[in-house]
Amino acid sequence: MKIRRYLSILITLIVTSVFFISCGIPTYFIPDSVSISNFSGDETSDLKFKFSYQSKDSLNENSDHVGLVLFYYYDENTPDWDRTITDAFKTKYKSSSYDGININLTKGEHAFSAKKDDSTASVFAFLEGSNILSDYSVSAPDYHYALKKALLGSTTYYFQVVPNADNNGLILNVYNSAFTGGIIDTIPLYLDKGEDFVLEKGKFIRFYAAVCVNSQSYSNIYLSDLYYVGSFVY
Repeated sequence: MKIRRYLSILITLIVTSVFFISCGIPTYFIPDSVSISNFSGDETSDLKFKFSYQSKDSLNENSDHVGLVLFYYYDENTPDWDRTITDAFKTKYKSSSYDGININLTKGEHAFSAKKDDSTASVFAFLEGSNILSDYSVSAPDYHYALKKALLGSTTYYFQVVPNADNNGLILNVYNSAFTGGIIDTIPLYLDKGEDFVLEKGKFIRFYAAVCVNSQSYSNIYLSDLYYVGSFVY
């Protein structure tokens, strides 16, 4: 009986080992730090925010993606919504602190809703220039801006939001220093509210940002928390 028992245990261990070797043990990508923060103060027509990223885990510039995704809530100035909105994002798109899902939204589709008392806030992803003629407002893996330098493991970007004088939209300027050097990229942003939508004076566009990392080398899709980065007054 003892021999049979030992043989049974041995067979179980062998089968388990073969299973893990053949299937592979999941490897999760988790950056050491991700930070997205306001740089200019709130309620401004020259909104600035900062993105910082650091990771010891390596990424492949040819196949992996670190993308910045931008959301907004457009209404009267309601600061007490921000925590509710960031929590609602976490509930819909994140299964854990290090694991999320790709965000793919068709044009006109709100990204998620946040509810507080008897009120509901619909949060949208911005339309960016290359998506104006497509069926999507935002899609994986690069989203609104591909953070290529973040693949090096440690980097900082600076972003500035200003009115677009040529149309009813905004411009996202990208810097690699604290607004002291030249602009390295310029991205047109539009509110996903339909062709006849007009920005109104006195209303606030509340900006939110998150970072998603898609890597073929890791088992998870890393999605950061959603950060409130300030309100823009048109």
